[in-house]
Amino acid sequence: TRRSSDLQEGILLQLRELLSFPKNFLEPGRTESRTLAPLTKREKEVLLLLPRGLTAKAMASELFLTEATIKTHLATIYRKFEVRNRTQAIAVGIESKLLSF
Repeated sequence: TRRSSDLQEGILLQLRELLSFPKNFLEPGRTESRTLAPLTKREKEVLLLLPRGLTAKAMASELFLTEATIKTHLATIYRKFEVRNRTQAIAVGIESKLLSF
């Protein structure tokens, strides 16, 4: 059907985007590093929760904030990291050594 075709197309587009970002991520011998706008203490706390896969509501509960505040922090993190989603934010966080496993 038309809807499943559109859905598949959207998923493929997202996969292409995720697989190509960041282009230099963990590239051997890489010397240049990304210059990031500094994160606030709260933004760092939200970033640290991202790899756990929590919803904005769960993060809000854990940090004693509102869900709207968490979403604002996420939007600010995405803007500062120049990314579009949580997966990319995690990748940049790892690349910049703000996150480790």
